[in-house]
Amino acid sequence: RLDPRNPYISAEAGRAALGLGDTSRVLAEAERCRGIDADFGACEWLLANLSLELAHSAPRDAAERQRLLAEAGDRLKRAASMRWYEDDSAQALAACQGAAVLVSIGHAGEAKDLADLAVYKAPDSPDARYHLGRAWEALGRRDLAAEAYRAALTLAPAVDAVPFTRPEPPVPAEN
Repeated sequence: RLDPRNPYISAEAGRAALGLGDTSRVLAEAERCRGIDADFGACEWLLANLSLELAHSAPRDAAERQRLLAEAGDRLKRAASMRWYEDDSAQALAACQGAAVLVSIGHAGEAKDLADLAVYKAPDSPDARYHLGRAWEALGRRDLAAEAYRAALTLAPAVDAVPFTRPEPPVPAEN
C-alpha cells in the first residue's frame, strides 16, 4: 500500500505530468510534494521545469523570456542544494539543468558551481562534464573547458551517445 505522505509519490506524479504536458497537474503535485516535505529538491525541480516550459513555449518578448529563465535558474539552483535522499543522479540532473540555464543567461560563475556539484554527485556523467565545460568556456577558461569536454567524450565516446547539443554560444559572464 502506498503512503500518501511520501513526497516521492507526488514528485513522480508531477514528473509524469510534466512528460504529458499537463502543467496544472505538475503544479498541483509540486505543491502537494512541498506540503509533505518542503526541503525535498524534487518538489522545487518540478516548479523550475514549469518556468522552463513557459520560457520556451508561446512567443514571448526577450525580457519576459529572460525573467522566466532567471526564475528557472534560481529554482534549479535551490533544488540542487536541497535534500534528495541519496538520489545522486536526480540531484545531478537538477544541477546540470541549472548550469545550462545559468550559462544561457550569463551567470557563468553560478553555473560552474552547479556543474561542480553535478560532477561530484555523478562523476561518470558525460552531461555533468559537458556542463562544466560550458561554464568554464563562459568564464573564459578555454583550457579547463577543453579538459571537461574531453572528459565528457571519454565517458560517452560515440558521438551519437552524447545526449547534448549546443544551440547557441554561452553568454559572457558579467564582471
